[in-house]
Amino acid sequence: MVKDFEIRRYNIHLTKDVSRVPINRKASRAIVTIKKFIEKNTRAEKGSVLIGNELNEALWNRSRSRPPAKVSVFVQNLKDGKVFVNLEGAPLYVKKEKKEKKEKEDKKGKGLEELTEDFKTDKEKEEGKKDKKKESEKKEKVAVKTEKKSEPKKKTAKPKKK
Repeated sequence: MVKDFEIRRYNIHLTKDVSRVPINRKASRAIVTIKKFIEKNTRAEKGSVLIGNELNEALWNRSRSRPPAKVSVFVQNLKDGKVFVNLEGAPLYVKKEKKEKKEKEDKKGKGLEELTEDFKTDKEKEEGKKDKKKESEKKEKVAVKTEKKSEPKKKTAKPKKK
């Protein structure tokens, strides 16, 4: 059960927990320490703490071996029982709409030619159609030539040299 609050500010000291681990695990231990601290102070369930991009970048900024000694964070209680943590001064959690994903999927399905046709004028579209017809005719001619070449040649008897 999460405590009732909307937004809170915490100063989290990382030095004590981070100094006890090997150099190559200090930044990841800092993230674990922050999550445990937030779970304890907000009574959030395990695994319901979300770390913001700005906070994550601040922890990994000076490499994995030298995270900051302390961090000031804002904690936001979300409606679905989760808790969002981000660096002080960074934007709070805003749920993205699903409409944006649909637009991206539509663009992924189209090829480059289809995307550029959306911006062409009527004359350019007509010229493009004519060019496509010419290309298809050329392909047909090439296909006919390759069919003729694929037929095996008849071997003729060569005169023997004496």
